[in-house]
Amino acid sequence: MWKPRKQSIELEGSEHAGISEFILRPENAAPGEIHGFDVVVQRDQHERRIPAQILVAETPLVSEAEDADEITGNVETRHAVSLCPEASGGKIAAFTGDGKLGFDLAPHKDGNYALWLRARWEPGSSTYMTLQIDEMEIRELGAQAMIGFTDWTDPERAHTKMFAHFGEQYGHWSWYRIPDVALTIGNSHLTLGAKAGAQFDALVLLPQNPVMDRAAVNLFQNWNYAPWGNPF
Repeated sequence: MWKPRKQSIELEGSEHAGISEFILRPENAAPGEIHGFDVVVQRDQHERRIPAQILVAETPLVSEAEDADEITGNVETRHAVSLCPEASGGKIAAFTGDGKLGFDLAPHKDGNYALWLRARWEPGSSTYMTLQIDEMEIRELGAQAMIGFTDWTDPERAHTKMFAHFGEQYGHWSWYRIPDVALTIGNSHLTLGAKAGAQFDALVLLPQNPVMDRAAVNLFQNWNYAPWGNPF
């Protein structure tokens, strides 16, 4: 099923770090399928296997939040190794005031997409966000935690599964789903805004349909119940 291109990197000393990239080419895999594999790290006679999962999907955006094409306002990149060891890429985009992240898009298909955002907020922070495609009307959003799936179609909400019950929900890293992001073929620009205390880790745009929605819930939002055991 999977044909990764093997790569290896050599590091000397405990202070050195490196990045190894590899490409997975699925064969006979349909959109919405989730497949698992292991990333193997070897040192001398020691071996560590890190389980990973991949979602098969056609998407115009998969990005680290801190790798936005445009960053304006009060946003800084933080190395999150000690703060959040499970952060994707070891970094996050932290809002110290009003700020915006912009991402260039090139959709190959017209249609509705759902934006999946991995985020958390400092205690007492506003969960207010904005979303804008090109120069269209700015859309105002608020994070919403749910028990079950009573309603996740509200275009003014970014929905996630409930992790806690006593107000600390938004302090946990969770995946939030923002529905009804309408895109057309060609170049577009997505702008996501937030206020002080917001911290964004990663973003994924997925086609909004029942198959992909269910797959994304199974892959992303199930992590809410044990994020420390599921590195991104």
